Amino acid sequence: MVGGSRGFADVVTAENHHLVKDLLPAEVYTYAVAPFPDLSMEIVEAEEYPAHPKYIEATARYACQATLDEHGRLANYIAGQPFPYSEWAKEVTNHACDLAPDDPQIGLKLTWNVNYRWQGGAGFNLRH
Repeated sequence: MVGGSRGFADVVTAENHHLVKDLLPAEVYTYAVAPFPDLSMEIVEAEEYPAHPKYIEATARYACQATLDEHGRLANYIAGQPFPYSEWAKEVTNHACDLAPDDPQIGLKLTWNVNYRWQGGAGFNLRH
């Protein structure tokens, strides 16, 4: 259906994929949307994808061990969120080593958190 409740197609197809072009990074649109004549991609409501209990457990178990070396590389990391920043991570670590906004290395630490974030199991294999 074109012209759905959000102003664009509820199902993106080869015939109407141009409607989502400006909503996607050019690389995604060019290589994962535009070239498929049988494209049928349903637009769904956003959902929460909570971290797996084992990832949360690892974050709690190995909290406060991760550090950055003199080159900004991650060191002493074993598993979980390296630098507790997510609200759930702060909670499960009892705020023992929360990443603070005034930390001079916050940018690097957040970047490492992105690299080692919960990704749904195997890479980007999320349900939608």
